[in-house]
Amino acid sequence: MSNSNEKEVMATVDVSVTPTGRIRGNEVECDLEGRDVEDDAIFLERDRTFVINFNLDPHGPDSWDEENPFSARTGKCPRPDAEPHGLMRVTDVSPKQLTVTAGPVRRRSVIHYRLNFADDTTCDPIIIIG
Repeated sequence: MSNSNEKEVMATVDVSVTPTGRIRGNEVECDLEGRDVEDDAIFLERDRTFVINFNLDPHGPDSWDEENPFSARTGKCPRPDAEPHGLMRVTDVSPKQLTVTAGPVRRRSVIHYRLNFADDTTCDPIIIIG
């Protein structure tokens, strides 16, 4: 029996991030791995809140850009200096782990996001919420 005053239980998604090489300028390609990852995209359910733990590969950059590790935008790639999307927010950042809270959303969405690293490189995969 559910009590409407109970706090929602957030689902946790763990994603390994491995930068694999420069594309152009400071943009790098990243391989993503995890239970909810397919073809380097993260797939999430609608109407739920998720905690996403991005874990940097030990052979990649030393750490996240702690001033601006993450930005997101619906439908288009965010600029490197953009703020996170309203439904997504950074909740913690340490050298090898970045934690972002996402959702819930009412309809299917494609969220383009940017991961920023301390070595001034950046990568921009997607999250599909459906």
